[in-house]
Amino acid sequence: MARFYGIEVQPTLFGEVSVLRNWGRIGTKGRGMMVTYEDEDQAVAALQKLEKHKRRRGYIEVTA
Repeated sequence: MARFYGIEVQPTLFGEVSVLRNWGRIGTKGRGMMVTYEDEDQAVAALQKLEKHKRRRGYIEVTA
C-alpha cells in the first residue's frame, strides 16, 4: 500500500509549540492530528519519539 506520514513542529500564536501529524494513502487528502506542548523541548522530544516509531514501521523520509 502506498502511504505517507508527515510530522513537523510549529509555534502557536499563544507561545506554545504544536506537533502536527498527517498520514494517509497517497492520492488522498489523508488525516491529521495536532498535539500542543508548553515548550519546544517537549514538542521536539515527542516528534523524535514518533519519528523513531514510524521508521521502525517502515516509513521512510522523503524530501521534495
